[in-house]
Amino acid sequence: MFCGVSQEVGRDGICAQAGELLANLKQGSICIVDANVTSPSLHAYFGVENDHGLSAAIVESGPVMGFTQQVGRGRLRLLNGAYRPLD
Repeated sequence: MFCGVSQEVGRDGICAQAGELLANLKQGSICIVDANVTSPSLHAYFGVENDHGLSAAIVESGPVMGFTQQVGRGRLRLLNGAYRPLD
């Protein structure tokens, strides 16, 4: 587990790069969770939309995998902090 504790530049990159490294080394899937629900930012690092994520997974029903997005190469997934209801 990695957790950025300040708003300084580079915090997101360290967490994201650790996830990318693990995804390259591990056989199974790796999921990065952006638990900063008030100001999620890992989606910007990966260049994806800040769509339904952790907050939506808490209040809506369905498998958690349905609230993640594939990022990077192959087995890396992101569960961002956004709450945007599914259609």
